[in-house]
Amino acid sequence: MNQAFDGKWLGWWKIFYWAFWIAWVPFVGGFIARISKGRTVREFIIWVVLIPSLVMFVCFDIFGGAAILAERAGTVELWKAIQNDMGSGIFTLLSTYPMGFFASIMIFISLTIFLITSADSASFLAAMLMSKGELEPKVGMKFVWGFVLGTMAIILLQTDGLKALQTASIVCALPFTVVMIDMMISIIKGFGKDLKKQ
Repeated sequence: MNQAFDGKWLGWWKIFYWAFWIAWVPFVGGFIARISKGRTVREFIIWVVLIPSLVMFVCFDIFGGAAILAERAGTVELWKAIQNDMGSGIFTLLSTYPMGFFASIMIFISLTIFLITSADSASFLAAMLMSKGELEPKVGMKFVWGFVLGTMAIILLQTDGLKALQTASIVCALPFTVVMIDMMISIIKGFGKDLKKQ
């Protein structure tokens, strides 16, 4: 029986994405901390946490709702499209709308920008860590790590190694959860000290 129907998918999905985001935190967190230097906590919360979260809620609501309506109405068989190719869902959905081709181009450009930005942040942080915390790592070091990370991604995609990567992310995320809890406690203590100084 398929995981979508026997109830296993719901449990697997939650665990994997929980672990995936925790495993991704060191890269994204380090990069955001670097580019947010000089900004206040209020600015950081508004522009890095609240506004992107709001945009994502709206996008999930619009596209998710449209996909559910299209599937229920029988306009398009999204389930079959996703079974054949996981990444084709959004493009299959947009093909049912007027100007869907142009919307698909916009989605493709957005995905490309997202992937380039993610790769840049990962290679930047890896180069920074391997340069003993240097805030401006050399271009050569960033290029090397960008090449290494890109090559690893291609190998994983070509060898169907994504399941191994999912398992590894779950295993690696567990110890980092403890580090994240310690970091949250440290932030609360730091804010408490700042308030006492005022």
